[in-house]
Amino acid sequence: MVVGSIELLPVPDAVGLLAEYANAYPEVPLEAWEPYRALYPELFAGDSWRAPCACYLIRSEGVTVLVDTGVGPPGLWDWTAEHEGELPDALSRHGIAREDIDVVFLTHLHIDHVGWDTDLEGSVLFPRARYVAHRDSVAFASSQVERPHVRRCIAPLLDRFEQVDGEVEIAPGVTAFIAPGHYPGHMALRLASEGHEAVLLADVAVHPALLEEPDWIYVSDSDSSECAMNASPCFLSSSIATSSSPAGTTLGPESGASSSARGGSSGSRSSYDTTAHTQEVVMARRTVNLPDSVEELVRECIRDGESFSAAVTRMLEAGYRAEKGRRRPLSYAGAGEGPEDLAIRAEEYLRELIDAR
Repeated sequence: MVVGSIELLPVPDAVGLLAEYANAYPEVPLEAWEPYRALYPELFAGDSWRAPCACYLIRSEGVTVLVDTGVGPPGLWDWTAEHEGELPDALSRHGIAREDIDVVFLTHLHIDHVGWDTDLEGSVLFPRARYVAHRDSVAFASSQVERPHVRRCIAPLLDRFEQVDGEVEIAPGVTAFIAPGHYPGHMALRLASEGHEAVLLADVAVHPALLEEPDWIYVSDSDSSECAMNASPCFLSSSIATSSSPAGTTLGPESGASSSARGGSSGSRSSYDTTAHTQEVVMARRTVNLPDSVEELVRECIRDGESFSAAVTRMLEAGYRAEKGRRRPLSYAGAGEGPEDLAIRAEEYLRELIDAR
């Protein structure tokens, strides 16, 4: 995937069975998962959650960034692994040596995001890299020194961490920002280049189902409602590459992850992009009291294969009202406005509504 002049590549590390769905989402009936089993069969093994764990490689103006470091050497995480320990070889296949990594950006410090910070003996794996994480993540992990992954992957780096607080550019066109809910200090990344944009959400939404079902509670989220709210602004785009994201992972578009792209030909669209568009509408209704009928109308448009702009245009032309402090109508096209102008204005209006929450 290319975002302007920025290269964005998923890099696999592990695949395994994370948990039974009933245990990971105890309030969600098993039958509610059936539509998602059909859409994402690779995420199901019976009633278990099959989780591909991956990282991202970003290259921008000569700076190479590794986003998260995966599960780490095989046999250290208590899950049913199919494959583990693939990150070093996966980087080599991209022509990247350990010494080539300039920045290791850690979205948060769960075990499956920090596994290759160090090797099996606890020595730093990427010797030249700046290790960047939010200060709240580092503080929270430091309070759990009894955990083996903290002792091996985090404690040796405490003097080396570049601890950030708030929005910061970590490479040209690559900006980290706080995206709370899953873990203290959880961060996401915004990529912007040559008029194109993408967002890496990390674990804001740990499963694609959560983009349509934001009220479903995942037991490892520290605040599931914050995760749901933070997913919405990241999907304001006309072209989205999205895939499933298991607990504690950042996944790539081809494996089915929380990334969003906007602004032209920034990569191929996955089959999951319409789900993300639907989520924009769902979250708009939740935050500004958009009527249920509007949500259903846009869902219907998307099911019919229309673009998001076309769906919102139909919403606009239907004359529905939305609330933004006070009620006002969604106006019809003005004099001289064609369908494209109307679509652009409709999409901007919905973004305005979401931003006003």
